[in-house]
Order: sequence, then C-alpha cells, then structure tokens
Amino acid sequence: MPEPDAYEIETACIVMHDAYEAAAAESGWEAQEASRKPWEQVPESNKATMRKAVTALMQHLGA
Repeated sequence: MPEPDAYEIETACIVMHDAYEAAAAESGWEAQEASRKPWEQVPESNKATMRKAVTALMQHLGA
C-alpha cells in the first residue's frame, strides 16, 4: 500500500479533531483549552501529534 499523502492525513486530522471535540462535549468533559477550537487555530505542536497518530492509524489500516 502507498503511504498516505499530506492531503489525506490533513483531512483525516480535521475529521478526528472535530469528532474528538464533539465526543468530549457530549461526554461532559473538556479537552485541552489549547485544542478546544477549530483545527485551523489549534497550535502546531498539537497538530503535529495528531498527524503522527493519524498517519500511524492509516498505515495500520492500509489506507
């Protein structure tokens, strides 16, 4: 399987970020203040961590 490209990774990060924030809110707890905002405003260090996690997941799934 080819490696996921930057567009696929970024798109998956946005989906995961939005889903995580929604799940946190629905569960009645707050995520980190720094990341409790739209993806475009999340600090780059948080984005880099999410990109690594999403890349690992995509590789594991063979996406």
